[in-house]
Amino acid sequence: MTTLMKQVIKRALILSAVFIVFAAGIFLTARHGWRLLGFAACDGAVIERISVTEECVEIEGRCPGLFPDSFVGYRTEMENGTLYVGVKHNAFLGVLPQDSGIFRLRISVKEPVRTVYLKTKRNEFLLWDNENGPAAPQEDLLEDESYEIP
Repeated sequence: MTTLMKQVIKRALILSAVFIVFAAGIFLTARHGWRLLGFAACDGAVIERISVTEECVEIEGRCPGLFPDSFVGYRTEMENGTLYVGVKHNAFLGVLPQDSGIFRLRISVKEPVRTVYLKTKRNEFLLWDNENGPAAPQEDLLEDESYEIP
């Protein structure tokens, strides 16, 4: 092999490695980097069931729309007996067969829960309170009414 051929192969390998690292970085940032933004990155959801016990809060739901995005994670925060839950979904990162818009959360709690809210970029939606139980069903708990299907 000539020196020129070795240099071409070396450059091709380096370029391929840089591309793979760059693509992996974009994927991981989009899939997990949203957590750095806190609730500001959280989306709306359709909550189908909520159950609250002394030990945990269980929430089942799905991402809204005809073609739901993939559920990528959730975030919680407990403040004076109020549990805030934010969910995140993404249209482009559903690469695994189990990636769907459906989610089932089991959140362990260390203190009594008085209320549970779904928290999004701009809004908070009451899901449950200890006096009345689950809130009246709300259709899609969304950021923007334009998502709603008539």
